[in-house]
Amino acid sequence: MVYDDEKIQVIHITPVDVLFYVVEGEGVVEIGDESQKVGPDTLVESPARIPHRWYNGRPGTVR
Repeated sequence: MVYDDEKIQVIHITPVDVLFYVVEGEGVVEIGDESQKVGPDTLVESPARIPHRWYNGRPGTVR
């Protein structure tokens, strides 16, 4: 996924665990009640059935 210029993903739930890997840029991932800034070379695990979303909280691209 590519998030350009402060785009925000809708909070959603998946039936399986999901892994995200940040290639470039900086963004924010929210999983359950936790929020964390993430940057390049970061691997994030989002457990099944927990609300989560990604967003790019600043100008630029995160992928």
